[in-house]
Amino acid sequence: MHNDPTSHLDFEDGDTSSRPLSGFDAVRLLDGLGGINGAVMAHAGGERPTLETCARIAESKYAPLIENKYFETPTYFCIHTNEGRYGWLRTSFVDPGTFRSDFGFSYVIWKMPGDE
Repeated sequence: MHNDPTSHLDFEDGDTSSRPLSGFDAVRLLDGLGGINGAVMAHAGGERPTLETCARIAESKYAPLIENKYFETPTYFCIHTNEGRYGWLRTSFVDPGTFRSDFGFSYVIWKMPGDE
């Protein structure tokens, strides 16, 4: 996501359209990547987590913000989406030279039983 403060993302389908924010999981904030509509993230360290790892993390460890500082070096986070799916997110870069730091990440969301 780049420095557009209205950048938003639905983790399940990758949608970044201009539809109402009610269906999205994440939004670009001045201080990082924010979970919205119930989507939360938990720090998972330097190794890619498994579904079981993410499901075992205590609910109290999940939070609705990944601060910009975590984009400085590759770091993994578990994701719990607003549709109840788990996944992982890997931070990849930050460019603090802009008014609102540009940052990048990749992510995977695991399907639930019954998903197509």
